[in-house]
Amino acid sequence: MDWGPAGIQNQTGNVAISYISGYYQDVIGFDFWGNANIKLGHTVGQSEILYYDYDCGEPGKFSPCEKSYMSVSVAALKLNLGDAGTNFKLAAGYTPINSGTVKSSWGLNPHAFRGFDSALTLDKLRLTYAWADRFKNDWSRDFKPMTTAWHQNNAAGLDDNGKTIKAGAIIDYIHTVGAVYNFGSTVLDVGYGEGKGYRRNWQAQVERHDTLTKDVSLQSKLFYQGARYIEDLSKIKDPATEYYVGVGFNLSHDNTVWSLGYSQNYAPNTGDYNFRLTPWANSDKRDYQPTLSQLEDFNVSGARAVRFGVSYNFADLNLPELTLGGAGTYGWHVVSDVSKTGSARKYDGNMVSFDLSARYLVADGMAKGLSFTLLPALFRATDSNYKTDRNDVKFIVGYSINIF
Repeated sequence: MDWGPAGIQNQTGNVAISYISGYYQDVIGFDFWGNANIKLGHTVGQSEILYYDYDCGEPGKFSPCEKSYMSVSVAALKLNLGDAGTNFKLAAGYTPINSGTVKSSWGLNPHAFRGFDSALTLDKLRLTYAWADRFKNDWSRDFKPMTTAWHQNNAAGLDDNGKTIKAGAIIDYIHTVGAVYNFGSTVLDVGYGEGKGYRRNWQAQVERHDTLTKDVSLQSKLFYQGARYIEDLSKIKDPATEYYVGVGFNLSHDNTVWSLGYSQNYAPNTGDYNFRLTPWANSDKRDYQPTLSQLEDFNVSGARAVRFGVSYNFADLNLPELTLGGAGTYGWHVVSDVSKTGSARKYDGNMVSFDLSARYLVADGMAKGLSFTLLPALFRATDSNYKTDRNDVKFIVGYSINIF
């Protein structure tokens, strides 16, 4: 959503309580996360970390604003059977999911589902299955049904400049199955998922670690996902089989990490490639997008993108708490007009982004656990109406303490 020249302005305080239990008698446990996201001063646009109310002005009118809120994101019972070599685990209730093609994302707090997540471990093989029918993210107070509407039916029926905002169809549930095999220096992760009546996807990720010398190591990753809309709820006629593929390398030498990544996608019916099983419920597992930047995923329809970055930790200068980094991403073959689909589209757009980062973590003393993060970013696009130019600066102060 484009908020025009004012962009997004936000100041938010976050207080959270996280409890991750062990297993009583090595069998039963309980996880909990409760939080308060507190609006500090004036905000503009949707930050996606405060509660987003669609009806803040005249009753019945679409007049969104952000508000403080308190909520529970995680409240899940856990089951553990077996030992380390052969083991079954289950988490059920309001829980994050990490199975198959679904993995819960984060804002200031974990995004979670109403459902269950399960895993069977057999030595180096892990088989997983998860099911869910509701979802909650950082800008919602409650677990909501997953729908085909961007507003998750929270704005349904409101008057938006003379037009009534329509409700979306409810996606009854999502479910996914996966398998992970650890070969040692190489890990293979595959999955298949479905959002009932809306979308199916399948994916594979290969990750490899190589020690080249005493001081040099190489991490290599390849990620592929294919997907296809289901006409029933997506309303896309004759949907195409889509794909996203990305490959990247991280070369570490002492305290310096060099990164290089490439990605491309095919998504002829939508503005960007959708990794999810739903339009908006973050029902996806994209652990690795090698061209991801702070202001753009570079998964806009048709995009080919390359990213180069470097980060340096100042341990050699007796400042291991400080890490600085920078990266640039260039994208081409970007869809020119997202309102067109299929053969009517042209791909003449270009995008570029630059990211900087500075992180300082207090490692000991009275302020241990205090952290400061500064993230300036810039994005520019030409010959494409997908996204407007923008600049962004994030400054994050964090403090983590173990109570017991």
